Amino acid sequence: MAGDNYSRLSLIYNDLVRHVDYHGWAIYILKLIEKFDVRTGRVLELASGTGKLFPRLGFVNGRGIMSDLSFNMLDQASSKYPKVCCDMTRIPFKTGFDLVFSCFDSVNHLSDTDQLAVHFQEVTRVLTPGGWFFFDMVTERNSRAYLSTYSKKRKAGTLSYSQASQYDENSKIHYNKFKITESGKEPVVEENREYIYNDEEMDHILRNSGLEIVAKFDSFTFDPVEDDSYRIQYITRKRNDP
Repeated sequence: MAGDNYSRLSLIYNDLVRHVDYHGWAIYILKLIEKFDVRTGRVLELASGTGKLFPRLGFVNGRGIMSDLSFNMLDQASSKYPKVCCDMTRIPFKTGFDLVFSCFDSVNHLSDTDQLAVHFQEVTRVLTPGGWFFFDMVTERNSRAYLSTYSKKRKAGTLSYSQASQYDENSKIHYNKFKITESGKEPVVEENREYIYNDEEMDHILRNSGLEIVAKFDSFTFDPVEDDSYRIQYITRKRNDP
């Protein structure tokens, strides 16, 4: 993965995601944990961002760890929980997690299927036998419906920013460009990309990485995935193959 592309974006991120219902998202994750009777003795969240979700899950200190590639993002997260700055394709832990999870289309930031495979293999490595991995991904329908061409301008404290988004259907890449202006300073432009995958190729990579697909849902529900699903929630488990 690339380095920290959020040096300035981290300053506006909480404003950028102000519409996200993290409370509802946490309730959904907890329902998944209950539905599949997942042990939560030791938990790792990947791509935690500014830590908006993790505290809402109620894991006591010492049972859960937040992590993110961006130090600037993670620095804003609560100091109540352990935090580790790391690449999700090079997880700096040995085995021992009962549950690893990521949310908010984190896997869509991995730029190709090789990176996805390495990521899933790393998750498999750090899971206990029979341990669980939850993640979600956005679909091409989401990019076409909401963000194919999108722009906005906002102010956040002493900062102002503009966002322009565009989806390239040929490359399957969703571009988000941010122009961030801080009072008295030159504007800074930062770009991030989301790479759109279909669930068939995702399924194939997962199965070759030592993970069993236990369930797939239309996100935030327990409904099956449909052609018009915007986001897919994956419930996977480390296989106990010899």
